[in-house]
Amino acid sequence: MLPHMAVTTPQRPHPLRLGQRGRLLDLHAVAEELGVSFDSVDRLLRAGNLPFVRLPSGRRRVAREDLDAAIERWKVESR
Repeated sequence: MLPHMAVTTPQRPHPLRLGQRGRLLDLHAVAEELGVSFDSVDRLLRAGNLPFVRLPSGRRRVAREDLDAAIERWKVESR
């Protein structure tokens, strides 16, 4: 007789993490990419330093192009 084996199902990505691969990024993905906290990203959005899209659900997303453009603007040239 075979020992009892647990059946596992593959884990689905968290719904908020789906935006990581697409054109729109969730705020957690933006924070991870910038190496800052979620609260820091929230402050950037509220201050108007990073454009965002508000979905019909009310959630905010950042377009990949806008994040890349912001990173370019924030670059500091070395002397």
